[in-house]
Amino acid sequence: MEISIGVLGVVAGILVAVILIAKKVSPSVALFTGSIVGALVGGLTLHQSFNNVLLPGTQALMGVTSRIIAGAVLAGVLVESGAAETIARTIVKKLGEKRSILALAVACMAMVAVGVFNTVSIIMLSPIALSVAKKANFSKAAALLALSGGSKAGNIMSPNPNTVAATDTLNSATARLLAETYYGFEPGTTEFTAKVSELLGTAGFAVERGVTLSAVMMAGIPGAIVTVIATAIIAGMWRKKGSYVTDADDIKDDAGEGLPSFLRAASGPFIAIALLMVGTIGHMLDIEVLRNFQIDAFFALPIAALCGAIIMGKGKQFIAFANAGVTGMMPICMLLIGAGALGAVVSNSTIPAIVTEAIAASPLPSVLLAPLAGALMSSTAGSWVTGVILAAQSFGDSILAFGVSGVAAATMIQSGAGFVDVMPHGNIFLGSMKSCNLTVKERLAIFPVEAFIGLFLVISVTLVHGFILA
Repeated sequence: MEISIGVLGVVAGILVAVILIAKKVSPSVALFTGSIVGALVGGLTLHQSFNNVLLPGTQALMGVTSRIIAGAVLAGVLVESGAAETIARTIVKKLGEKRSILALAVACMAMVAVGVFNTVSIIMLSPIALSVAKKANFSKAAALLALSGGSKAGNIMSPNPNTVAATDTLNSATARLLAETYYGFEPGTTEFTAKVSELLGTAGFAVERGVTLSAVMMAGIPGAIVTVIATAIIAGMWRKKGSYVTDADDIKDDAGEGLPSFLRAASGPFIAIALLMVGTIGHMLDIEVLRNFQIDAFFALPIAALCGAIIMGKGKQFIAFANAGVTGMMPICMLLIGAGALGAVVSNSTIPAIVTEAIAASPLPSVLLAPLAGALMSSTAGSWVTGVILAAQSFGDSILAFGVSGVAAATMIQSGAGFVDVMPHGNIFLGSMKSCNLTVKERLAIFPVEAFIGLFLVISVTLVHGFILA
């Protein structure tokens, strides 16, 4: 049965979700509530809303959620063992006080890139950033801009929930596109669904024709480099603007006592990247043994976490580290499921078709649909990962139909989501305001500058993957 939700329903659902998030209601509850309201206002019955929209929407993200939980094991080891802090402190120390703003941006980029969630990274690095700002005599606003821009640069090439979600969703969209255009099956039919499942279940499909996590991570590197350089320059221009760090800020920086060495700390992320890239490298070099050695992120990330813990001499604490990581990621998993429900409302509406037709009829390049979709959904939800899910679910098929590759689509959607991910109703905005001891007025003043930094991410990624490598 064909389901179509009216535009009014989608608008109502998103509006309800945004209002509830702004009212400090749990984001997952807000998204679920918004999706129900959207489906009902859009003309569906309760039975249709649940069985034809909400249930398929949440089920579509089960694979994503399982991989994110696996990534949480690695994040837990990095954070709880002190490995992530070691990596950050080493970068700050090596770059020195003269390049302290660049050091903070690179440190946050590295911390996020190895698998620590962006909000957690900013909060964890805030005491170090404030301590450095006090010594180098620059403002708290400049310190936070360095961390915020660095987190954007790291997130575009990380194994974090946003990248996992973009990879899985665009990989499924690629399978649907092939089932329809290459194999000739009609969407919505039993044969079409069976072919999509067959493609996704075929060993090597993601490496040879679809989208892999390692490929999306590598695709984000050029944008990350441009963004971290732009961050250092722009944050440096703000070094004398806003309040400075004083003794009243009560900085709790223990100077990194009891942390593992840098090489031991970096072992886990290095092993994770190596495992994830084996199949891709084998495909690129046409080495059959490596091409056939494919290990999913669901296995690669926990294995790397265990190896890293053992190398750091903390193997006995692995279970405790893993538990802490998974427990901390549970709210994010619930957020993803809620985003899947609302994403299903949008994707089953007429909005994707309307937006796609408008882009096709306009003089704008069709590749711009990817970053525009990411920016629209991220700013609405106040969350990078939620924006990626909503955009990929709603517009993924349309973007691929324009001839954009799955990896390019995933990366450009991510860049758009990172453009304005630090919205006032999002958790990064509030968490960073508290961790850097800023007033609401000071935090709001930084927001447009963060968006300006995000613009460099969008432009660089879109130029590379939408035009140069298209």
